[in-house]
Amino acid sequence: MTNLITGASSGIGEALAYALAKRGDKLFICGRDKARLKAVAERCNAEWAVVDVADAKATAEWIRKANEKHPIDRVFANAGVSTGEENDKNVRNTFAVNVGGCVNTVLPAIEIFSRRNPPNQTIDRKNRPTIVITASIAGYGPLKACPSYSATKACVKTWGLSLRGYLAPKGINVSAICP
Repeated sequence: MTNLITGASSGIGEALAYALAKRGDKLFICGRDKARLKAVAERCNAEWAVVDVADAKATAEWIRKANEKHPIDRVFANAGVSTGEENDKNVRNTFAVNVGGCVNTVLPAIEIFSRRNPPNQTIDRKNRPTIVITASIAGYGPLKACPSYSATKACVKTWGLSLRGYLAPKGINVSAICP
């Protein structure tokens, strides 16, 4: 199984990379912190790239190149940040990474997976290409300590759940996880 994970230099993405590597899966990982990402990649024997998922062009190019090297089976749109203080800079960064980064990861994956699956072909659900969106339990209700984070996670959760039904006829699985 070949997996692509954004936000793999720490947190859930890092843990996911270790778990998938332990199973023997092939990994393409990205993040913004070069030193931490490189350490994760070395431990997982993963191919890695420093990519800011808020950059749509760079993210799409990285996903396309990874898929050309080895067809991707699962894409984990995992990159995310927490707001901290609700000021202009932090709020905009939270939306750019958590929503924009998710969109910038998922849209190229849909394009790749749609080309792979001919229309009206029956594909066993467990063998379908899969998109996994990391949302959060914060997406179920507004948290006064982190309004921007809550809003962005509600957005990607709802988008993921909606995409599930929309992409099912195209033979693409979608999951939205809410840790």
